[in-house]
Amino acid sequence: MLDALSSLAEVSGQPGWSRPEIIDPLDDNTGNIVVEGGVHPCVDRTHSGDDFVPNDLAIGGVKPRVLLLSGPNMGGKSTLLRQTCLISVLAQMGCFVPATSAKVCPVDRIFTRLGASDKLLAGQSTFFVELSETAAALRGATSRSLVIMDELGRGTSTFDGTAIAHAVVKSLVEDCKCLTMFATHYHSLLVDWEGEEQVRLGHMKCLVEDESNITFLYQLGDGPCPKSFGINVARLAGLNEDILKIAAERSLAFAKEMATGEEGEEEGRERMELVRKIKEAAAEGNFGELEKVVEQL
Repeated sequence: MLDALSSLAEVSGQPGWSRPEIIDPLDDNTGNIVVEGGVHPCVDRTHSGDDFVPNDLAIGGVKPRVLLLSGPNMGGKSTLLRQTCLISVLAQMGCFVPATSAKVCPVDRIFTRLGASDKLLAGQSTFFVELSETAAALRGATSRSLVIMDELGRGTSTFDGTAIAHAVVKSLVEDCKCLTMFATHYHSLLVDWEGEEQVRLGHMKCLVEDESNITFLYQLGDGPCPKSFGINVARLAGLNEDILKIAAERSLAFAKEMATGEEGEEEGRERMELVRKIKEAAAEGNFGELEKVVEQL
């Protein structure tokens, strides 16, 4: 015990660490977390070389309980999710936290869906493991839990992945009512939940000069990010420029196909509405309405 307490005292005395304020849950037994200038204690000391960009975060309380987080690949989404959990754990065990200030309501459990790994010896694919972790969160999370999910739905088709992600967010919002940080590259998911009272859309900021020149700012901003800039990450990883050129052309073609498909669906709905009006007008003998429909055609 002496060794543990002295270790907590030593880390709490580091520059940039502060005493967190432990706050009570709200009247409906939901919690909240408010962090100013939070950092990831490990990344700050290793990968970023003491040049870590701090972030403010507020979920729960007067703020929405769920944060849907988008942004470019390598933009800092996963780091923000993990540092929030670490700050919550450190505060709850009586330690100072790596932040300018923090108000933390104690949580009963933290559920995570992070990374990509399989259990082949148990006959479980990567996607199966992801869904098992998700199922555990949905079964066990209460209004006093903290849930972080990072890119749920990657191991299957885009349509199935988006559908599962949407259903999971719906359950977290309406059933579990827990504090949730959900990072995703499914931009249609952001559209689905835009305007929902208990869902906030956020993104990790970046400066885009062109597709080959992107500067990550590692700062949390409001609203969705329009693109994920995966080809830029492929360039950083060293893929051949000829491959990148083909990928960029195919990405643009996919975007055009999706836009055309959406327009086609809209036209189909309009035609169905006109057919309905024609049938109703004919059944009622309303020739004036029929004339209006013919003019629309």
